[in-house]
Amino acid sequence: MPAVIVINDDSEFEDKPGISYEYRLKDAVELLQPRTHVVFYTGKRRSGINTPRVSPLTNAAHYFAFGVVDEVIPPQVPKGNYSCTFSEYSPFQRAVPVLKAPGEYFEPVPQLNDFTPGNARWSYWQKGVRAVSSPVIESILQHAGASFNPVLHDYEQSPNVAAEAFAFGLEGGRTRVITNRIERDRSLRERAIQIHGLTCIACTFNFEAFYGEYAAEYIHVHHLNPLAGFEDRRLVNLYTDLTVLCANCHCIVHRQRDRLLSIDELKSMIEHARNKS
Repeated sequence: MPAVIVINDDSEFEDKPGISYEYRLKDAVELLQPRTHVVFYTGKRRSGINTPRVSPLTNAAHYFAFGVVDEVIPPQVPKGNYSCTFSEYSPFQRAVPVLKAPGEYFEPVPQLNDFTPGNARWSYWQKGVRAVSSPVIESILQHAGASFNPVLHDYEQSPNVAAEAFAFGLEGGRTRVITNRIERDRSLRERAIQIHGLTCIACTFNFEAFYGEYAAEYIHVHHLNPLAGFEDRRLVNLYTDLTVLCANCHCIVHRQRDRLLSIDELKSMIEHARNKS
């Protein structure tokens, strides 16, 4: 079931939209599973908060991005938090407000006249992860200038959104989309890049060569053996357990929920497609 993830400016967790999200409540644990489609939401910017704005689009409450859950990492200590990473993340080019029409929310908010703490309407907005239907997600994305196909598990920008904006949303140098726990230790990620370089191991795409200096030092770091398959921490060999992929190749290896493509399979697909052209 799709979900809305709430990340506010004053969150107790160090959540990074599109990279990682921490949670502990049972409802969130049940909802956030691999390949769950999510829309990111942030509440109204309150005075007195000194942390950077989660989304710079507006200080009002709004939806600001789309993503797909990749790996779910269980607590590492008793009563610890769950966390998840994202295989796809695309910020909206414009903010989507909570109301799609006067008096009409995108989400199924309890229709009460008051907003008293403890009642159903107040409680709904306090949830960090909210279950919604595919039509709700689709409606939000349409208002953001995007289209969504919940059957094929695809996300595509609509034709009226510039190609540059789409590339930046998925591949630009300011949005990191890492689908493994390596992002939690930046030194390990940097060492993996020192070993494997900045050119996609499968298709040889290089962000800096294509986009210029703005995309320098940008690449996705990929776990050859997903961490979701391990209950406990394990030693990561930076030479044999990790590799680097461009955004497109990284999405393709994680394309299906029940199958992770090997690098050899991905290379064969690319070679076959090139030979046909």
